[in-house]
Amino acid sequence: MSYEAYRDSSLAFETKQLHYGYNPAEHYKSKAVPIYQTTAFELGSFERCKRLFSFREEGHSYVRYSNPTNEVLEKRIAA
Repeated sequence: MSYEAYRDSSLAFETKQLHYGYNPAEHYKSKAVPIYQTTAFELGSFERCKRLFSFREEGHSYVRYSNPTNEVLEKRIAA
């Protein structure tokens, strides 16, 4: 089943929580969610840094705020 199909499918709540929020195609088709073991992310520019740290732009800047691994967990809980 494709990633998009989970959102509107008739799957049980528990099944959606196990599979939602992760698209293997975006992570070299890895079946398991990768664990990102980093403390910081490339921000690109000072302007983007200001937007990220003031929460005016979504994205990952520092792992205490967010990271891709936790983002999948958050999406699954909210499914």
